[in-house]
Order: sequence, then structure tokens, then C-alpha cells
Amino acid sequence: MEMDYIKRVQLSEIVEVVTKGTTPTTLGYEFQDEGVNFLKIECFNENGGFIESKVAHISEECHKKMKRSQLKNGDILFSIAGAIGRVAIVTEEMLPANINQALAIIRISDEQVYLPYIKLILTSPIVIEQFERKKQGVAQLNLSLKDINEISIPLPSKDKQIELAELFDKVVGVISKRNKELSALDDLTKARFVEMFGDIKTNEYGWEKCTFKDVSKKITDGEHGTVPRVDEGEGYLYFMARNITKEGEIDLSETSFVPREIHEKIYKRCNPEKDDLLLVCVGATIGKCTLVSEIMGEFSMARSVALIKPNKEMVTSNFLINLLRSEAIQNDIEHCSHAAAQAGLYTNMINSLEAFVPPMDLQIEFDTFCEQVYKSKVKVQKALDETQKLFDSLMQQYFG
Repeated sequence: MEMDYIKRVQLSEIVEVVTKGTTPTTLGYEFQDEGVNFLKIECFNENGGFIESKVAHISEECHKKMKRSQLKNGDILFSIAGAIGRVAIVTEEMLPANINQALAIIRISDEQVYLPYIKLILTSPIVIEQFERKKQGVAQLNLSLKDINEISIPLPSKDKQIELAELFDKVVGVISKRNKELSALDDLTKARFVEMFGDIKTNEYGWEKCTFKDVSKKITDGEHGTVPRVDEGEGYLYFMARNITKEGEIDLSETSFVPREIHEKIYKRCNPEKDDLLLVCVGATIGKCTLVSEIMGEFSMARSVALIKPNKEMVTSNFLINLLRSEAIQNDIEHCSHAAAQAGLYTNMINSLEAFVPPMDLQIEFDTFCEQVYKSKVKVQKALDETQKLFDSLMQQYFG
């Protein structure tokens, strides 16, 4: 489809209302355990899916006071602060509901506009590029309602809008299915861990109890000070918290590099090797962990990441990282990191985390299981990557 030959409109030309919410506390109201739904950005995932468990609640009186931002079925929500550009469509299951100031309501009543198409176009390169231009020179971009009204979009016939929305919806459906398969494989590993080793808090099988310090040859974090950066190819990978995803995978899409002399100083102290554990110590993904992989090459680390070198005579890497990912340990990490004078996870805290040591033959059996699951994950991830490439290609073809 040639977008150049399709009429372009500003959102202000097709909307009935563009507005945003506010925070109840500024009006003298508190949040409640029950009542009218109060929606924030975190109530929606990156694809606009509704996460009901994240919903807060306000009183009916507060909801009436916030009349301007009362939601209706079919409203489009667009995040204008924080995780900018997240888009969702309000459905009956969410209502009655209200929103905070980080979400804008885009209400369209024109029958010639297909709402799923508008949701699609708002996440497209055409719109993202408009925000990127506004972002230049700004550390933290927040969008105004004026910015939303001025968004320029291509608006083909309604039949074409439906055709495009349905095409992309099919691809997104496949991506969602692949992500669910990956999540199910992770859940399978967690279930097998509990089945074989039990719960760390109750220690129902009576394993030898100890701490992470006891089962590790080394626990250390990366460089605490500010370090100079160089271009890729001129230095060594400087691994940071952002390089571990929320799913606990290695993400090298955004990397930093440091000079040889800085790298050597950090590397000598940390000495990361394949199958050592890397643990996020600060920020939104604190507690997330992954294993050192060959794809990382030789690297050094920032303070935001800790390295745990397992004592292989006592524990395997797969056992230890799944212990670290267990609900009990993650709760301990959250508690002790919040209790610190300066929020964060420090090596003394990691040293004192509870652990236990099952027989090595059981750990090796668990390793074999993890290897089989990993092979399945690689196949699913490959299919997911290919589908994502298709989605990106279609986006560029139609809306680039």
C-alpha cells in the first residue's frame, strides 16, 4: 500500500475528545482495596494487553469528581509519560474505570474510523518518528495533549483499515503464542525444580542448609566509579543491568564499551567465566539473573551487576540460578534491597541469602532436564525472532 497516496489527517480532525487523568491524592482521596478501577501504564503490557492484577481502586465519590477522565468502552489509551507510546483499547471488562495523568484518552466517534487500525498506527514508525523529533535534546520526554492532537496519520478507507489491522493482528497473535510457549517452558523448569528439591523455606527434604557464600567461590560486583566509554571495536564490553532482560535473558542490543586498561582492572577482580551467574543489583529489574554465555566474549561489569561464581564441587550452575530465581529468594532480595539505606543489593546481602545443597546426582539430573528445555526454547525463540522480523518488515512496508 502506497501511503503517499492516502490522505493524512491530524488526530484532532477525527477525535471527539483528547484528555488525561489525574492522581486521586491531589484531590484529597486515597486508594482503596475495592471500588472503581483506576488504571495506570503498568496495567497494560507492551502490546496493550490488560493486566488486571495491576489495577488500583478508588471510591465512587472520587470517580465522580474525576468526571473528565471517566473511561468509556472503545476509548484508546495512550501513555504520555514514562513508557511513552503504549497503546490499549478500553473494553467493557475494565469499566467503570478512571486513569492517572500518565495516560491520555483518545475518544473517536467517527464511524469511518476502525479503532484497531488507530491502535496499530499509533505504534507504527510513522508516529514513533514524530515523537523522536520532539525528544531531541530532552532527557525525559513527556507528551502534552496538544502533542497528541497534532499526531499526523495516514487514513485509508475503512475497508483498508480493517484489512491492515487484521493482517497485523494475525502476526501479533503468532508472536503472543510463541511468547506463551517460552513462558510455559520457564514454568516447566520452575515446577521441576520444586518437584525435585522442594521449597527452600520449609526444606521438606532436609537438605544441608547454608548460604550463597558457602556454595560460591566468589561473589563480587562490578566497577563502582564512573568509567570512560569508547566506541565498539575500540574496547571491551561493559556489562550493565540493562543487558539482562525482565525474562532473565542476555540482551546486547544496547551496549557500552570501556578502554583496555579499565577493562583489565575490573576483569582481573571479577574474572567472569562461562556459566557463572550474573545478578542485577539495582533498578527496576533488581533480582533478575542470567548465566555468563560464550556470546558475551571477554567483558567487565558495572556496579549494577553482581557476579556469583558457583563452587562446582557443591552446586551446578543450573541448580544455583534456579534457586536464585525461586520465589523465596526473590522475596528475600526485595526485602533486603528495600531495607538498605540506599536502595540496592550489596554483596554482603547476596552472601547471606539462604541456600541448601542436595546430592550432586540429583542436581546433574536436573541439569539434563534443563538442557532439554533449553533446546526447546532455542527452537521457539528462533520462530519468534522470524515472526518479529516479519512484523517489523510489514510495519516498514506499510508505515515506514
